[in-house]
This record gives sequence, C-alpha cells and structure tokens, in this order.
Amino acid sequence: MEQTLSEIGKGKQTYHSFVQRVAEITQQRIPAIQERSHAWDFQSYHHYFQKEESIGACLACGEEVIELKDFYGCSGYRQSHQCRFKVNKKIAGKSISLRYVKDLLTKGQTEFITGFQSSTKEGTFNACLVWDETKGKIGFRFTR
Repeated sequence: MEQTLSEIGKGKQTYHSFVQRVAEITQQRIPAIQERSHAWDFQSYHHYFQKEESIGACLACGEEVIELKDFYGCSGYRQSHQCRFKVNKKIAGKSISLRYVKDLLTKGQTEFITGFQSSTKEGTFNACLVWDETKGKIGFRFTR
C-alpha cells in the first residue's frame, strides 16, 4: 500500500486505482472478520483503559457506582443501558469531590457545599446535593 501511495505521488499510479484496490481488499476480508466477531470479548480488556473501583451502591438501581473521566456513574449502564444515574464532577461551576459523592451514596445527601455558580453567572449560592427519589436525579437543597 505504501509503495502504491509513493507511486501515486510520482504520477506512476492513479488515485482511483488505489481506492479500487482498497475496496477489493476490504470486501474480501469482511466476511472472515464477521465470522470471527462473535468470539470477540472486549470486556476483558476494560481494565487497561480505566480503573473501575466501586465508590458505593447506585441510589437508583443498587449496582456499583464507578469513577469515570468527567463524572461518577452507575456501572449498570454498561450492562443493560437502563440506569442513567450519574454525578458530574463539576456542578454549577463547583468541583464535586469523591468524598461528596460517597456521602451522597451513603446518606442520600452531601454536607452543605459553598460556592456553586448561579446560572446567570452573577453570583454564587450554597446548597447540599440531595438524591430526589421521586424524580430519579440529583438536586439541590438550600437550607441546612
């Protein structure tokens, strides 16, 4: 392939002949790849890409909550795609620490957190993060 690309650069081959050859090779290989695809097991490799230590039990479904890049989320989403429980690592401009998430999972709420950014960006507010079981999501409680 590299040689053909080099020849295209020198004007000895055409772009269209290269694309046609790539299409032929692809069409030849796809059936064999599809036959073997049922045996692929990518789940056994997930530990190479991300550390998945349980933080606690999901408030929505009971599965384990794990730390991901931008949020803490229910591991049940990967298995069934049903549970969408998550806590963003940044809420209203405030970083949400692992300690806050653990409190939320064990107590249903965090301690009073100061410095949330208002939606108008004109000030800050203080609140607890709470699990609203009726709505199935995280919310704010403004009183101590």
